[in-house]
Amino acid sequence: MNQATLRTTVNSDCRTVEEKPESEVYGPSTPFSTTGTALTASLAATVRSILTARRARDVLICRDLFAEPAWDILLELYAAELEQRRVTSSDLSASSAVPPTTSLRWIDRLETTGLVTRREDHLDRRRAWIGLSPAGSHKMQSYFVATGILTQDRAAL
Repeated sequence: MNQATLRTTVNSDCRTVEEKPESEVYGPSTPFSTTGTALTASLAATVRSILTARRARDVLICRDLFAEPAWDILLELYAAELEQRRVTSSDLSASSAVPPTTSLRWIDRLETTGLVTRREDHLDRRRAWIGLSPAGSHKMQSYFVATGILTQDRAAL
């Protein structure tokens, strides 16, 4: 089966348990591109708002109750992709509000599961660029479609 058309259910170790075509899970859909449209800016702003709300939640409630650095990293990478901006592991550490060692550990895990890629900076070998893999980008877009944040109607803007 084509990975781009699958919904994969994973267990706690992120190993595949069940694969189904997305149409069986979310109903039929037509893929659409958000690149270079007014929707791109709108969706990027929405993702940024989600990240801001998550940081406010950390401050106003108890940060220890809501530790999800992997989700914060994925949100930041998706926003950066929409904004056509490159991101380093230091950027991800800051945006996910976790120490660099925690951020690196989660980046490693996300890379192992195939959601992110890491590319060496040829100008500064101490730095690496982190980005969503094609599968990671597809899964993030699928999430925003499945939650109703991104719809076909809005894609027509």
